[in-house]
Amino acid sequence: MASPQDFAALFARTLDLFRDPGAKEVQKAQFRMLAGLLKLQGVTLGVQDGRLMVNGTMLDGNTLAQRLEFHSVKEIAIPADSPVAEVFELLRALAEQPGDEDIASRLKANGAKRIAVTMHTPVLEAEPPGIPAAPVRADTLLTLQGAPPPPRPPRPPRPPRPAPPRLRHP
Repeated sequence: MASPQDFAALFARTLDLFRDPGAKEVQKAQFRMLAGLLKLQGVTLGVQDGRLMVNGTMLDGNTLAQRLEFHSVKEIAIPADSPVAEVFELLRALAEQPGDEDIASRLKANGAKRIAVTMHTPVLEAEPPGIPAAPVRADTLLTLQGAPPPPRPPRPPRPPRPAPPRLRHP
C-alpha cells in the first residue's frame, strides 16, 4: 500500500508526463506503475483550502492541487481496479487546458462509470432586489459628484434676418 505522499507524487509525475508530448515512453512506464497501484487500492483526491488531500490526509506544497483547482475539480474518487481506459482519460483531461466541457462531463461522455469527479460549482451572489436604476447621463453624474457639468458645444450661428421692407414715400 502506498502512502498518501507516495501516491500523490506518482500521480503528479504521471500527469506531468501526460502534459509533455515528447515523453511518450517514460509516460507509458509511469502510467503502468500508477495503473498497477490503482488495481490494488482505490484513492480519493481532493482540494481543500488550496491544499491537496489524498484519502483524507492533507498534504503541503503540491502542484497537483493547483492543477485540480485549475480545472475546478473538488474531488476525484478512483475505486480499486478501475478500468485503465478511465484512468487514462482522466489523466488526459487533467493534462489539457480547461475547455467548454468540464472533466466530470467529459469522462461521462466517454463512458466512464467507475471514476467519479465532483466539480466546484461557481457561487453567484444574487443582487438584492431594488428599484431599477434609471440611466444616468454623464453630465448628471459629474454634477452629482460635485464637478461642474461639461461645457456645452457652441450653438451654430443664426442666419441673418432679412431687413424689413422699406416704405417708399411719394
